[in-house]
Amino acid sequence: DVPDDYGLEYGDEEPATKSKPGIPRKVPISIKEAMSAKKVLQKILDVQFYESGWHESLSDTKWAIKFIGLESHSDEKIYELLAKKGKIINRYPGIRSLGAKNELQKLVVMATAINKAVDLPKLLNFIPKTFNFPEDKDKFAKSAKNKPGLFIAKPSAGGMGDNIYVFKDIKNVPDQVKEDMVIQRYIEKPFLIDGLKFDLRMYVVLTGMEDGNIHAFLADEGLARFCTEPYVKVTPANFRNQ
Repeated sequence: DVPDDYGLEYGDEEPATKSKPGIPRKVPISIKEAMSAKKVLQKILDVQFYESGWHESLSDTKWAIKFIGLESHSDEKIYELLAKKGKIINRYPGIRSLGAKNELQKLVVMATAINKAVDLPKLLNFIPKTFNFPEDKDKFAKSAKNKPGLFIAKPSAGGMGDNIYVFKDIKNVPDQVKEDMVIQRYIEKPFLIDGLKFDLRMYVVLTGMEDGNIHAFLADEGLARFCTEPYVKVTPANFRNQ
C-alpha cells in the first residue's frame, strides 16, 4: 500500500523504461484493484510515474508531487503545502466535508439556496429529503408527520452498508440511531438494472478553482457495483424496523 505521506521527485535515478515524462498512459486496473483507492494509486504510480523517471522522494523539500491521507493532515497543513511554489498535492482544504454525510448535507442545503437565487431550483432535486440527526430532529418529526413513509438512517462517517436502519416514522426510530447520523426518505421505487440496485463509482480529478470556476476532469471509465440479489419492494409482509 502507498504510505500516507508520499512524495515524488524527478530525475537522479535511471527510468525503468524510455517513456517520455509527462505523457499520459492508460493504466490497466482490475476490478479487485479498483475497490481500493490505495491500490489504484499504486498502479498509477508504477505505470505513469515510475516508468517515466519519477521516484519516491525521501526529502521534506525536494518533492514535486505529494500524496497525503485525509486523516493525517489538517486543513491548515494542506494550506501550508498548497502555498509551496511549484509543488502539487492531491488534496484541497475542506475535502473531508464531501466524505462525511452530515457535512455534505449542509453543503447541499447551501447549494440549493444558491441555486434558487440564480433560478436553478431543481438542479439538486434528485437528492432525497435529508436530515442531520439529532440537530434536525424537530424538522424530521414535522416532515414525517406531514408525509408518513419509510426512512433510512446512516452513520455520517460510515460505509459498506454498516449500521444502516430502515424504519417507518419518528415513533419507530431505532435506539441505535443516535449521534452523527443522517436520515433520509427511503426511495421505494429505485432505478434498477435487470432488477438489481446499483451504484456508480466515478473518478474525478479536481485541478483548480481559480476565478470562481472549478476545473475538473472525469475519467472515461468507472466502476458499476450491483447488488447480488434482486430488489424486493417493501410491503407490510416483509417489513420490520431494522
